[in-house]
Amino acid sequence: MDPKDPILDFENFRTLAPRFVAQAQSALLRRNPKLDNALVNSAANGLPPISVLPLSGQYLSILTQIMGAKSVLEIGTLGGYSTICFAEAGAKVTSIEASLPSPRWICGRIMPWICFA
Repeated sequence: MDPKDPILDFENFRTLAPRFVAQAQSALLRRNPKLDNALVNSAANGLPPISVLPLSGQYLSILTQIMGAKSVLEIGTLGGYSTICFAEAGAKVTSIEASLPSPRWICGRIMPWICFA
């Protein structure tokens, strides 16, 4: 093998990365209707598709559990994907969102199962 011949160059990475992600997701993630619903509702309400990736959300959940976090301060709610990940890991989530109309908008349109006190 020629050392100048890269095993994984940029073009190979662009081709292989989506396959690696798909394999990791199918092996490591289970379906979660709340997370699926958050993505569908976000798209339906015109929010940009910039939520955390499913594997990143699971990583956040694992970190929350390992750290034993009882509460999480989330800056930027968007459609609530990471909020759900933190909450399902057992943390109370306080989320700050500056660019959406109001927490009630999120409650009514994106995450109707969340109650704001």
